[in-house]
This record gives sequence, structure tokens and C-alpha cells, in this order.
Amino acid sequence: MQARFKCLDFYVIFSSVHIHLEYRLAIITSRKHLERNSMPRVLVLCTGNSCRSQMAEALWESLSQSINSQQQQWKAASAGSKPSGYVHPLAVEVMREIEIDISNFQSESVEKFRDDNFDLVVTVCNSAKEACPFFPSKNEPLHWPFDDPADATGTDEEKKVVFRRVRDEIKTKIESYLKSLES
Repeated sequence: MQARFKCLDFYVIFSSVHIHLEYRLAIITSRKHLERNSMPRVLVLCTGNSCRSQMAEALWESLSQSINSQQQQWKAASAGSKPSGYVHPLAVEVMREIEIDISNFQSESVEKFRDDNFDLVVTVCNSAKEACPFFPSKNEPLHWPFDDPADATGTDEEKKVVFRRVRDEIKTKIESYLKSLES
């Protein structure tokens, strides 16, 4: 009798008589895989994936590099329940002001990440909390609602004030979370 179990990206085959060579190779390869890929992963979700989640994705990676040690750096991704299809130009602009370039980021659907595993899932708007599918993670999902800067009205300069405020609120929240992991 044999049973198959998925161990990371490798299938492990157990036999009632002996353990196959595949199992031994999988253990060795999996350990190396874990050592290379031990970076925790976060998925940031919102509705359109054009402003808040894009800024949060970039800020998370940037801040994890500057706040935490090498072993605590994070890999971030973002997605939307109803992706807009673009990254808002004012989000790109206000991130550039703090020397973070998101001009090549793309608006993604949550469906792209449905089968991925994350250490943490964060929603940054109320509608994403309600509309997004369940994503299993090692930790309880976090809900950090921020105003949608895309709803700002006025001149571009007046809108940028809102984008900067939301960017800074997101930055403060992520910094606080990352610092709490150190203690």
C-alpha cells in the first residue's frame, strides 16, 4: 500500500515496506528550498488594486528591508476583488516622492493568487473584506481600512494631498506591525 503526500513542491511516496528514494531526495531538496525561500509572504487586498494595495505592497517590501533583519524581510503581493486594470497615476507619483517606484506594477485579480499560500493576508478597504474569497494564511487575516484616495476630488494638487495622507497612514501601520514582530 502506498500513500502520496505533497511536501512543498515535491511528492513524497511512503510504502508500507520501505521509504522510497524520492522521499529522501524530497527532504533534502525541501530543506534547501526552505532555506532559499524562507521569506514570509503577505497578500494585500482591496477592491480595485489601483491605489491603497499597490502602495501597501511596495511599502511592505521596502519597510521590511529597512526595519527587520535579513531573515525578517517580506515578499509582498497585492490584488483586487474587482481590479481596475491600472495603477493610479497619482499613487505612482506620491510613491516616487519617497523614492519607491511602482510605475511597473499591474492591477491584479485575487483569482491569480487563489492557490498561493501566504503567511499573512491584509485587507485595506471594507469592500475587499466582504468581497474577497478566503485565503488561508498562517495568521488571522488583518483588516486595516483606509480611505480610497481615488475618490478624492479637486485639482491634482488637492488630490495628491489625500494620496500622501493615505500613503503615510499605510506606511505607519505597516511600520508598527513589522516592529511588533521584533518584540
